[in-house]
Amino acid sequence: MTQALRPVLPVDIPLEEGRPAPDGTVFITLPTLDALEQFWQQHRDRLPFACEGTPNSEPTFLRPYQWIFGPSKAAVVAAAMRWGRSGIGCEFYEWAALAPDDHEAWFAGQEDHRTTATAAGTWTEDDEADFQRRTRQTYRGWWRFCNLPDGQDPGEWFSPGSDHVELIDPHLPRAAVEAQLLWETFDSWVDAYPSDIQAHDAAGVDKTIAYWRAEQAAGQGYYGDENEQAPALDARH
Repeated sequence: MTQALRPVLPVDIPLEEGRPAPDGTVFITLPTLDALEQFWQQHRDRLPFACEGTPNSEPTFLRPYQWIFGPSKAAVVAAAMRWGRSGIGCEFYEWAALAPDDHEAWFAGQEDHRTTATAAGTWTEDDEADFQRRTRQTYRGWWRFCNLPDGQDPGEWFSPGSDHVELIDPHLPRAAVEAQLLWETFDSWVDAYPSDIQAHDAAGVDKTIAYWRAEQAAGQGYYGDENEQAPALDARH
């Protein structure tokens, strides 16, 4: 029986090590805490956003100790996704055309909720503004990522509680849509979702280094300790 081939993931698509890409991002492996802190001290002002590979048996975007630093949130996420090379893209999901019964049922539910909440005095001005914005004519679908790795569901892409804003205008410029989805992904990855990658702004990298330095000072395991060269044995023993 022929074994199914493993799909090519973004992590399998190589990035050039240590050399700035045209978008200003830098991919680099930093195997020790000293290496991480030294790189950060040299590039913090120019590359204030980062994605870090975290321990995971099946990495999707970055392996442990691999980092992408860049000038913007969108740039580092695009680099991690291997945008333009991995097949990941964005599309307008035609909800009304593809699932008309679900589309109509959603609006019927919204109308019932509005009636009940109004009677109870809990319907707010913000609720009404959103109700008027999303009509059967204006809310016919939304922009989303497509071709996500490992068959991930675009509807579950952003971490719960994230500030993802649904884009429902099919005529938005694609470049603007891509930029928003990418930087919203960065904010979602700040909460370490998915689990093999974590995003940091400058304060987040500072906090990460400070945390591991404190663990080191306390004699605990810390970032890259297994990659440090063991001290040579005293020749007298």
